[in-house]
Amino acid sequence: MVLSLTLPAATLQQTIYSKMNSPTIQKYQAPDFLCIDQLPEVILVQIMEFLTLQERFYLSQTCRVFCTLFTHPRLWQVADIKLVPKTIITSNKEVKCSMWSKIPVTDEILENLINRYKLVFRHLHLEISGLYRPIKDIYYSILLALSENHQLETLTLQIEFCTKVEHVEQSSLRDLYLISSLIRNAVSLRQLSIKSWPFQLETVDEDRILLSLLNNPHIVNLRTLQLFYMDVSDGPWAKQVSPLPSREVILQIVSHFKQLECLALRSSMLSDELFRQLATSPRKPLCMFKVLLVYSKEHHSNTLNSISPESWSTFSKVWPNCEVEYLITFRITLDQLQRLFSPHIKLTSLTILEYGRCDVGLIDFLITFYSKTLESFICFCESQNCDEALKRLVNSCLNLKCLVFCGSIASKTIQDIAEMIRQQNRVFTTFKFKGKNIQVDDFIEDDAVISRRADDQYHLVSLEQWHQSQETCLAKLELLSQTVFTLINCQCLLEDR
Repeated sequence: MVLSLTLPAATLQQTIYSKMNSPTIQKYQAPDFLCIDQLPEVILVQIMEFLTLQERFYLSQTCRVFCTLFTHPRLWQVADIKLVPKTIITSNKEVKCSMWSKIPVTDEILENLINRYKLVFRHLHLEISGLYRPIKDIYYSILLALSENHQLETLTLQIEFCTKVEHVEQSSLRDLYLISSLIRNAVSLRQLSIKSWPFQLETVDEDRILLSLLNNPHIVNLRTLQLFYMDVSDGPWAKQVSPLPSREVILQIVSHFKQLECLALRSSMLSDELFRQLATSPRKPLCMFKVLLVYSKEHHSNTLNSISPESWSTFSKVWPNCEVEYLITFRITLDQLQRLFSPHIKLTSLTILEYGRCDVGLIDFLITFYSKTLESFICFCESQNCDEALKRLVNSCLNLKCLVFCGSIASKTIQDIAEMIRQQNRVFTTFKFKGKNIQVDDFIEDDAVISRRADDQYHLVSLEQWHQSQETCLAKLELLSQTVFTLINCQCLLEDR
């Protein structure tokens, strides 16, 4: 089977040789078609990098070229493995399967893939759900193959736990020890993220996963360390509140890694001692400091700790260029926020998730203290009456490049902000709003306003405005999107999360 990429000769000649005046080039006669196997291998591999594992497999069945490239080492440097027990019914038989990059594959195929490419892996994201019973033998052999002699540079662990410890079998501790060996046996690790870990299961050897960090001399030059810091795309947050290691253990770990450039922690892990350690001990300059604000009444390890202004001030003086990012997961009051924030820090990003709170007071707080440093403001929670505050935010924070707002906002406000950005000759990388919360009309709130139609029938004006057809609203949103794109070259409608 021959797979060819057909290109018009005139187009090929124009795109490649239009700006070249060499007589030799001008005499060149482009072929009628270009076979895909004539393209350089590096180009074909780059094309395959955009495909999922399943799509690459189907492509490999089309011709010998892609069949050979399917095993190219560059395509196997990143592995996203999810060991999620799942039952699929086929021909009245139950088949257990795992997940690889969210693509179902059988356990045998997954084992073969890992045994073949484990030494090529450089970036691994391992997620295991339902760890309250022993892992199947085939999964155990898969993890054992992964942990031995690996050359990982980036490792992300997301091990979900069982909320009731009495339901956990003791043999599951063997599996935890095996998973922690990914850190214990690492030799090239530069970035480590532990998003979740079942500390309540480690009854024999407390904080085993963290002790593995301290006892491996090969990873002492770790560059990025994220401990229980969850990203926006990591799913439901109700599941992410778990017992955490003590602040003393966190202090010991941070003190151990003196080459860190990026550090991400939860708010309950912060302490004045930690900031003194970061500011006084000789270490490589810290470039990024991320804080996840999580609060839980059930777990004492997820409480809010107040940081003294002196600690923040000392930290900012030692590392004046360190960028600070905050991610808020719950409804925090402005007074609580002020206990955790400091006007001395270089706050560059603030993200508020769905269950958080955003109001005029918070926005004005950002304008007052961080107008010179704020670069990103993202709000996924439902908010109201923030139109004028958002205008002030954009007008005052001249370094702002990312604005995402999912609260209620008038379409005219969006256009005014976009016009302001254009007049100031600024460039935004992200400028998005939630479509269903955009008020496309200036509604009349008084239902007593009555108007007469041409047929002499009276009607409530505001009531009809609230019942506009969906097509009309979509058309107005599309017009708004086109207007904003014309002004600042950004798509303003946010896709549903």
